[in-house]
Amino acid sequence: MTSIPSPSVSSALLGGPVVPGIGQDDELEKTTRTKVASGSGEKKPPNLVAASYDDASGGSGKNTKFDEVNRKFTKITFGAIAAIAVPTLFAAFRGGAEIPSKALRFFGDLFGSVGALAAPFFMGGNEKLNNSKLESGNGGNLFGMSSDYFDSIRDGFYRCCSLGFTPYIFEQFIDPKTWNKSVFHTAANIINLPNLAFTGYTWGYGNFKSLIAWGMRTQKEIERSSILEPHTHDKAKNPNDQVKLDNLNADIHGLNTIYNSNKRMATIGSIANPTLQGLNQCADSLAYITGKMDGADFWDNPFHGVSRIVSLFVGIPETVAKMVDSANRVLVKERIHLKEALPKRAYETIESLGEKLKDEFNPNGSLYKLKDVSEMIFHTLSPLSMFALFTPLLGKPSTDEDAQARGGLNAVLDSFIGKTGKFLTYIITGTYVAVGRLPQSIFQAIYFGRKIYGEKVKGETKEQTNKALGELKNSLLNNSFISGVSGAAKSVIKKLIPDFYSAQEKEHGFLSYEQIEAKYGFDQIESTYEKEFKTVKLNKEKLDENRLNEIVSVAMDFVEKNALSGKHDLSESEKSEISKLIGEKILNSCASDNHPSPIKREVKIPFIGADYLARFLFRGFDLRSRLDSINWTSDHHVKETAYTNDELWNFDAELSPVILECLTGFRNTINRAFTFFRLFSFS
Repeated sequence: MTSIPSPSVSSALLGGPVVPGIGQDDELEKTTRTKVASGSGEKKPPNLVAASYDDASGGSGKNTKFDEVNRKFTKITFGAIAAIAVPTLFAAFRGGAEIPSKALRFFGDLFGSVGALAAPFFMGGNEKLNNSKLESGNGGNLFGMSSDYFDSIRDGFYRCCSLGFTPYIFEQFIDPKTWNKSVFHTAANIINLPNLAFTGYTWGYGNFKSLIAWGMRTQKEIERSSILEPHTHDKAKNPNDQVKLDNLNADIHGLNTIYNSNKRMATIGSIANPTLQGLNQCADSLAYITGKMDGADFWDNPFHGVSRIVSLFVGIPETVAKMVDSANRVLVKERIHLKEALPKRAYETIESLGEKLKDEFNPNGSLYKLKDVSEMIFHTLSPLSMFALFTPLLGKPSTDEDAQARGGLNAVLDSFIGKTGKFLTYIITGTYVAVGRLPQSIFQAIYFGRKIYGEKVKGETKEQTNKALGELKNSLLNNSFISGVSGAAKSVIKKLIPDFYSAQEKEHGFLSYEQIEAKYGFDQIESTYEKEFKTVKLNKEKLDENRLNEIVSVAMDFVEKNALSGKHDLSESEKSEISKLIGEKILNSCASDNHPSPIKREVKIPFIGADYLARFLFRGFDLRSRLDSINWTSDHHVKETAYTNDELWNFDAELSPVILECLTGFRNTINRAFTFFRLFSFS
């Protein structure tokens, strides 16, 4: 049975009296606006559950409006794909099989150029808004833009950066020259075909569709802003525009749903994509060992050689582990969120297969042992596969030979962009691979290694193994090297962000297990109740205590199932704390000027950018806090806390290395433009 907050806990979260009736009566009139009760002049509370943008167009079916939006989105997406694919295939037919890889590089460099050019504004703007938020407790504004609006247009920047990175991931796998380097490469490419299709669709195509949905959504938001009454969400300045506004709100909601679903799919793909490079680099190592690959090619740069050696041991097991993990995520854990990102028939197949497999992936199921072992391998080797993916970037040349040979402005720009990117790559990407990734793998290997050794070799009881693990963890925490490095990092971080470790949310620090599960639970229900939270926020109403408990109960159901899937039964204290934290997150989503968020954080930081330095540069060096945040009492605790505190944190940290690769794409685009200009001039 799912636990929900006690009335006293909910009352404390709500901060006093509540507006009676909100969300309690499912038979209230369907509306997205608070209406005045007939003849009484009294506001009638909205039915937040039934309120639906889908009906705003007046369609007879609930999903009429969404289906209309989705059809238009699909038409534009296929049109964009056809505009790129048809001439590319025609050129490949006329010019050779290497054309698709060149086309991918060309279009990827264009997206990368946009990302690189926009990076100073968005990275700097984000830090300015973070600074404002930390000091004042609200989002602040940037050049007159609210933080919400800035976050909305920043979505497009993230998608462009991701698409700018696609050539680095996929180019070699669609270039026929890479297939016949050796028998190992041929085998690796054949084995990689399912992963290439999966990653290409989820990550490559998912990011592309996300960008299209973002563009369509932004266009509708701009159109809406011209007819919207200030400080409202669903009231037109002119009553004659109300129907148009309702339709725009429905369009925006539908496109936002499509965007979020595709973004989630792209995230799943990003977890799997390093295995492509890992298996290929493993083939490089095998070819080198057997004399099928020349030493000069293998050590084309020392960082690439090291990555290949790492992949020799990591590539194959990580490929298998991530295949199992991806299947579990798509078919069981995440499929409900992927509905709008997949074709209808594909989703129906996934849903049917997922229903059959979900019990098999849970304890006592036939696939649980496979999932459990795969998760151990994934959590231990994933950091090393990411290390192998990004490390070669450190050894890439900083200038282009042809551009330098041409001389003039082309050579100057090529050198400036390349050397600037190289310098930043050593600092940012170097820190990411060495400090962000390697300690994660080491700590996970120590935990799972000692646990398996105790159970399988020494024949210890569970209690004996847990005691030994506790002693081992304490010895690591007190290690002079770990303590010294961590102490220095922590001292710097506290000067940059005084409440980095003590803030209520600790959103930039290291989360406890309860905070992680609360984050997971809220994440599972956020999109479902998005409209309800927004309605409460914009109408400045308070969320009814009973309704709050109902929503928390739904989120807790996800949390408990997630725990049970890892053979962990939540304790009453864990349930109580997680429920309370989910309640705070819900009220934070509904907060307005009249009803401030229960999550309060105000801190003075020394300069804009201190937040970035603390989170993405010095945080990784605090090895002691990273390890201390992981509860070594059960596999479930270890996997959940390490995944969020290390794996997901590193997903955010990866943006910076990706932008630096986009800078390479920008340099390529400039060099390409000078080449075309010279050809045009000579002609």
